[in-house]
Amino acid sequence: MARDGMNVLIIGSGGREHALADALSRSPELGRLLAAPGNPGIAQLATCFPGADTPGRWLELARDQAVDLTVVGPEAPLALGVVDLFREAGLAILGPDRSASRLESSKRFAKGCMERWGIPTARYAAFSEFGEALRALPDFGFPVVIKDSALAGGKGVTIAADPSQASSALERILSRAGAEVVVEEFLQGTELSLLALMDGQSAFTFPICQDHKAQREGDQGPMTGGMGVICPLPVSQELRGRLDREILEPTLQGLHGGGLAYRGVLYCGVLVTEQGPKLLEYNVRFGDPEAEALLPLLGGGLLSLLRAAASGRLPAGPLDVQGASAALILAAGGYPQAAQLGAKIEIGDLASGVRLFHCATARRGEQLVVAGGRVLALQASAADLPSALASVYAAAERVRFDGMQFRRDIGLHAAALR
Repeated sequence: MARDGMNVLIIGSGGREHALADALSRSPELGRLLAAPGNPGIAQLATCFPGADTPGRWLELARDQAVDLTVVGPEAPLALGVVDLFREAGLAILGPDRSASRLESSKRFAKGCMERWGIPTARYAAFSEFGEALRALPDFGFPVVIKDSALAGGKGVTIAADPSQASSALERILSRAGAEVVVEEFLQGTELSLLALMDGQSAFTFPICQDHKAQREGDQGPMTGGMGVICPLPVSQELRGRLDREILEPTLQGLHGGGLAYRGVLYCGVLVTEQGPKLLEYNVRFGDPEAEALLPLLGGGLLSLLRAAASGRLPAGPLDVQGASAALILAAGGYPQAAQLGAKIEIGDLASGVRLFHCATARRGEQLVVAGGRVLALQASAADLPSALASVYAAAERVRFDGMQFRRDIGLHAAALR
């Protein structure tokens, strides 16, 4: 029988949403937990509604199930305007509205905002015509960064080493009707993920994460949606101050000044260069797989934070957490180019304290199978990062499916950034 408390609906079906379900399930304020569409892992924690997969159906579900708060996981529903729909109906929902969601759904829009708001970022130009983009490449030199301006599931970025690679990337993106591309100068440095929870007026910062986006060890191979995360990433007080002053504060002021209603999670992808931090991109939700590493560190306090943000009453931050967390992605064979689907997944006994999040799985009868590129995320928390990493890598030996791949150097070279 459900406990008295808040009924919460999670929109989404990936590892981030499983991590949200896991964190919310530990809240003493929770009543019933629902997910739409959910996945086999989420189904162990929440009532899933696989047929609810459009804004209208989510709204109907929230009404029918007396949902007190809806939490949007992925970016696509936000870009579709699900928040606008819920707010018009007078229902509580956490996430930016459609207008503010353009910070992720249009990289061209986001880069323009960074420019207007005085936020340090890579030099760029945006194009909708192939020939014009091709002629601009000599102005940037090589390597050069080619980005699909639209949503691309974390796989719309190419670091082109030569004109041939750049031309192929431009052609692939601009062959779609109405497509835009952003061309950027290539910067060198160390990436980090800066996440903040916003209530429309103020921001509450989370511990800094570091994702590993390249497919193979040593940051080699094509870009992926993320192969593993450590949290918190140690940074100096000086750098922490610069991140706040140069990136978060002008973003918050720019959102207010532009009339963009932002109640939700804002993700800032930052590159720390020799000249200081530079903003690479915005995401308008929890990162994935950052969420799988970050959320287990929050104990049972996530629901109260999300409810406060949705109602415009966040407490002062930043959040103080103890210990360290590591998350490791187990990916399908062929990922990220062409994931091999349908392989049977076998999971042995995992050590106490190791969490297993379903990112892209499905059930074929009683058998769990691979249903996407990033299949599972293993997470462990410990007093220090080496201990957390040892636990997730030991757990990886207990999971099997044909073609399984993972990086073996997640977090191994982490050092305090200054």
